[in-house]
Amino acid sequence: PYIFFIGRVEVRKNVTLLVDAFALLAKEIKNIQLVIAGKPGHGYELVTKKIDALPEPIRQRIVMAGYLSTEDGAHYMRHAEAFVFPSLYEGFGLPVLEAMASNTPVIASSASCLPEVAGKAAILLPPQNALSWAAAMSRVIHQKDVASKMRAAGLERVKDYSWVIAAKETL
Repeated sequence: PYIFFIGRVEVRKNVTLLVDAFALLAKEIKNIQLVIAGKPGHGYELVTKKIDALPEPIRQRIVMAGYLSTEDGAHYMRHAEAFVFPSLYEGFGLPVLEAMASNTPVIASSASCLPEVAGKAAILLPPQNALSWAAAMSRVIHQKDVASKMRAAGLERVKDYSWVIAAKETL
């Protein structure tokens, strides 16, 4: 079982908070992993430094997958326990909708445009408190009814977004 993040690994994506939250979660759930996928961006070295400072048993459970092909990214997304997106700023937040379309529960930042994109289909959290993020991940993993409701809500939410709707609204 794993938690999944995909996006450029950079400061504005707040991946360091995700690493902190995962370190807390990993103390509770011994077999959980964190998969971080994406190209290095501004501040990538801060993320790797934070990971390197973790105790070895936790550090070994973090996979820095790097860039993934569309197919590989979709595979990881579909099989994750949750998609976690603690970004501080987004122009739109497409990975949130991709996760929902993949039937994966979403935990996202309450910053920027993400609440508008996710609606009520995700757990939305302020992007500062690692403990609240760890608790949300634990809740999705342990409370199967919560995860199931989030999956159903996500599939409904993505119906509001399609290229056909975008084209009609543009015309």
